Amino acid sequence: MIGLPPIRSGSEYYGTDYMGSNIIVWDLETVPDLGGFAAANDLIGKSDIEVREAIGDKFPKHIYHSIVCIGALIAHREPDHWAVDAIGAPHVGERTEKQLIAAFCDKISELSPQLVTFNGNSFDLPVALPRHAVGSQTPWTNP
Repeated sequence: MIGLPPIRSGSEYYGTDYMGSNIIVWDLETVPDLGGFAAANDLIGKSDIEVREAIGDKFPKHIYHSIVCIGALIAHREPDHWAVDAIGAPHVGERTEKQLIAAFCDKISELSPQLVTFNGNSFDLPVALPRHAVGSQTPWTNP
């Protein structure tokens, strides 16, 4: 079981009083999950254009987003500064969505970092958690 550390928005970091020794600053990039939307709305067999028309101009619900990139900066605390260990943006051109999510979850398990994100509570986590649950046998939970 992967224990999910608390999520704090970037605006909450004016000091390091409650930060651990590792952080991951991250962001998701998504596209509409046309297959998922089609399956949930009886549109199987319809063209992508028809499915996009059914979605309309509104922003799709979280469950209808497919993750195409997880950008992250990984750093650790030195006595007088933060040292960057890695920065990257793996994407679906390099690996599958399932592999992207699994690698991100593995890094969280390895480091037990403080997660820092701009809109993680309102978008990134509500998108990532169900997509992780669908593609993984390892639960991602918030203790």
